[in-house]
Amino acid sequence: CPSDGMEVHKPRRLEKVHKTPQRKTDRAVRFFADETSSLPCAKCALSLSFLLVAPCGCLYCPECAAKASPSACAVCAKTFVDVEDDVSDDRWEHPVAKRADGTLRCRFWRDTDDGRTIGCSHVHTSSKKQKMPGGEAFVWLQPGVELQWREAVLERDTAARAAAFQASGTASAAPARTPAGTAFAAPAWTPTVVDDAHTKARHVLDRLESAVAAFRSGGSRPVRAILFAEDRKILDWVGHYLIMRLGQDAVAQHWGTHRADELRKFRSGLVAYRTCLSCGAASEDKCKTCGRRVLVLTAVEDLPTRVFEENVRDHRLGRVYSVGETVSLVAGGPPRIIRAIARCGGTYGAERTRQLDRGAARVLLLHHDGRHGLDLPFVTHIFLLRTIWESGYEKQVVSRACRLGCEGPVVVDQVLARGTAEEALFDRVAS
Repeated sequence: CPSDGMEVHKPRRLEKVHKTPQRKTDRAVRFFADETSSLPCAKCALSLSFLLVAPCGCLYCPECAAKASPSACAVCAKTFVDVEDDVSDDRWEHPVAKRADGTLRCRFWRDTDDGRTIGCSHVHTSSKKQKMPGGEAFVWLQPGVELQWREAVLERDTAARAAAFQASGTASAAPARTPAGTAFAAPAWTPTVVDDAHTKARHVLDRLESAVAAFRSGGSRPVRAILFAEDRKILDWVGHYLIMRLGQDAVAQHWGTHRADELRKFRSGLVAYRTCLSCGAASEDKCKTCGRRVLVLTAVEDLPTRVFEENVRDHRLGRVYSVGETVSLVAGGPPRIIRAIARCGGTYGAERTRQLDRGAARVLLLHHDGRHGLDLPFVTHIFLLRTIWESGYEKQVVSRACRLGCEGPVVVDQVLARGTAEEALFDRVAS
């Protein structure tokens, strides 16, 4: 979530809506404003860079929140009371801005190059006070609610670079377009983790694919790899890349509420899932209702239609959609505007299990809190994505696999970015 979101939006809600003490409000503001900061959970004392903020001002981790009552603070047990706050009275629940001429316009209004104005077909009304349940008010306090995640902020720029990259391969390339359909000057293409052959993620993928090929041609041990880094950012980045290339079954993460399920998936390949009774989608989530994303689409003057995101042309795993974006359907037809983003909301059936392919690669993303207490003698590869400067710390990580009872040799890769300060520092320390 952008760092300025907490500075503007959250203190207003904490102070004016929830009447949070000034001391706790200031502490929350300082924490969310600094992306590099970390604080101990007020419940379990585990130091994390992402914490939830309660209406009372307490900061605690998602795991403690999952164990506590959904209607009370996990630290002080103070009940989340109902509050009144300004909410949009518009039926699409998007913000409405008042123009200089006194008219109300929303984000769906836009002026075209030929002088026409395209807008909503319904009447906009101003905001009003509305009562919000205490549990819902707690959810709205968290980063990403009524704000844009960092991925959403970068989505437009990413789409522009992808369009420019694809157009560069043809002699007569059409001008690139933004999702809203307006022309812009395509920026110079810069390689990213998705297409650059010289990134850490690509190195890991190449090593895994080579090891899988060796196993399928007569090897004795299936490929099981650990990706370790002290910070979550590179683990999220590389993990997303591997999911895009190898699929969700190949990647497990050792953090969060469901770390035990993820570890079982990595160890034995046993995955528990449930099927939505409404849409038929299978999910490993433990949520009560189906979270499959539904897009509410309309053409300029058509009635809204609801489609699953898989039915959108050029859909891919991890794609971030935004309200007001123009998309096309796989079935064809005119471009349509995303008016709202919802969830399926159907109920799940009974839990079932399935067994993953033994010969496929499996990867465990390991954070700093998993460097001790794990016994993984079946691991074949360990990738250190960041340099660990303390030798004892590095031995703790490697000893997750290289220990008594190890089932075979373990390949340990210290992955460095060539030509960077990281490589220079490593060479200097090693010498």
